[in-house]
Amino acid sequence: QTQAAYSSVKYKNGLQCFFHIIRTESLLCLYKGLASPLLGQAVINAIIFSTQGNMIKSLQAQGTTLPTVKNSFISGCVAGFFQAFICGPLELIKIRLQMQNIGLESQTIFSDSKKLTPWSCVRNILRQEGIKGLCCGLGSTFLREVPSFGVYFATYDSLCKLELKEGQRIDEASIKMSLLAGGLAGILTWLVNYPIDVIKSRIQADGTQGANRYHGFVDCGRQIFKSEDLFEHTLERERERERERERERERERERERGRERRAGGGREEGRGGEGGGGGGG
Repeated sequence: QTQAAYSSVKYKNGLQCFFHIIRTESLLCLYKGLASPLLGQAVINAIIFSTQGNMIKSLQAQGTTLPTVKNSFISGCVAGFFQAFICGPLELIKIRLQMQNIGLESQTIFSDSKKLTPWSCVRNILRQEGIKGLCCGLGSTFLREVPSFGVYFATYDSLCKLELKEGQRIDEASIKMSLLAGGLAGILTWLVNYPIDVIKSRIQADGTQGANRYHGFVDCGRQIFKSEDLFEHTLERERERERERERERERERERERGRERRAGGGREEGRGGEGGGGGGG
């Protein structure tokens, strides 16, 4: 998500990135920044499910047990809103830790520390950017989390209700349906929020490799679209493939001319040998 803006290494896919990290750093570097989300997941999940559960109870009509799509969406949005206050700073720390040893080595937030821990990262942010620095990307986090959890719970509850009857609760769905609903809800959620997540990650990584590049959410999205437009990259890849095909055709023509020259040289030598033999006779 950040390689185009901050890294000199360009990955074609996740597998290439995986092996490059192992080869150039180590297997443990795949877990860089893990401490931050681990410390916060218990709090985040407690906020999400307690808020969502209580919101559903307050929104449901008396005597009903299965939530409507509207109520599931609203309760998910509210849960996403409150957990974003914890999620935003934690993801900021995670991204800053993951940005170590990427790109420029001078004039970064890491210049005074060879290896950051979550706590030293927080101290660096507070010292260089103040309290406001810990809120970097918080607005983008709200834009991602609020609709995401609304979509997630609305999708999950709707799918679970397919095998339930009124009077039953969502948690009475079968394990098979729960797994299916959770998987599909997760896929749909990421389809909705992934572009926002890319922008959020860019904003939270901004400034780690020198001067800031972006001036807010809209500016970041505009710059990404302008410099990394999908359709333009597709056309450029097609043009590059065509250039490569043309170079291959030119190499083939050059090889053909080389074969013709060698064949011509052989014929000349043959004629020269025949002439010499005739003169000797």
